[in-house]
Amino acid sequence: MAHARSTRFGISAGALVLFATTSACSQAAETEADGAPGEPSSVEESKRVGFAQANFGNGWYEVQAEGVEAGMEELGHELTVVSGQGSPQTQNSQISTFITQQVDGLVLNPTDPLAVGSSVRALTDAGIPFVLVNTSLDESLADAAYCYVAEDEVENARQIGIEMARVLLEKHGEGATIKALMVKGFPGDSNSTRRDTGFKEGYASVDGAPELDLLPDVFGEFNADGAISAVRSIATANPDLQAIFTVTDSMLPGIETALKGAGLWDQVTIGGYDARMSVVKQMMDDPEGPIVATVANRPYEQGRIGAEMLESAMAGVPKEEACPGGSYFIEPALVTPENAAEYYEAEVPY
Repeated sequence: MAHARSTRFGISAGALVLFATTSACSQAAETEADGAPGEPSSVEESKRVGFAQANFGNGWYEVQAEGVEAGMEELGHELTVVSGQGSPQTQNSQISTFITQQVDGLVLNPTDPLAVGSSVRALTDAGIPFVLVNTSLDESLADAAYCYVAEDEVENARQIGIEMARVLLEKHGEGATIKALMVKGFPGDSNSTRRDTGFKEGYASVDGAPELDLLPDVFGEFNADGAISAVRSIATANPDLQAIFTVTDSMLPGIETALKGAGLWDQVTIGGYDARMSVVKQMMDDPEGPIVATVANRPYEQGRIGAEMLESAMAGVPKEEACPGGSYFIEPALVTPENAAEYYEAEVPY
């Protein structure tokens, strides 16, 4: 399963707020985006654009930012990247600064689908086009965006649900009841909600799949450290735990630490999400191990295509022409122990 990647431009996440400036390659030359989904017309001068990233710290966000940076580098635009540190208040302040600076456009990964509403309205009032990546806005705000670039989280998670059901049916047989746990990011966050929905739909679609006895959801804040304590208490109290679905592979190291501490690592069947290469490598090295599936959502490609969509917006390409229906979904790839070696690339994190 080959999956091509463009050359990456490194981004350091050492600071809480990250500023990355990409110089314009040619101020006066025409810039052309080969293969851009919206096929934007040429822009004759460099633009000043921003990327308001939701957070840094789990690897996935950094890779997505690298995609945005590479896309803007190719297009010849000057880019400033900031981290909202997971705080809508911080992100709203940063977007306000971008508006004051009169940027020509913005790529936005919202910290919260509703709490950034004041910023969305301010961008609209200022006539600054913006493109969403990864996280959508509340329905009341969504139409303001030029395009939403992401994976179809429901469909991707549905694939994990189907594979988990298949594996658990093979392991435990029809009619069994499986004690299971969902490890999510934050209470009510839209990414976790959609992935939960897709997983359950996929699982329920498999005839004869064992019934899931779902424990109360736990929340690991999308990182390994947060997942340790969240899963440890459940694992300790439920020694008969048999299955886990985590909404991001970034939490899997913490889940592994918690399960090993409780002596449950080898008895739990685990489905992940994001196709982190370290997880793909685990499936390669231990094909009979606990992790049975993850799904790739390609953060680098999300960022790069987000940059291309913003180019279309700034070039005046009609929204319906560049981004029909208002969304552009990245094609997913289900990764299992059977095909992990075909997908694995040692030099990239996702």
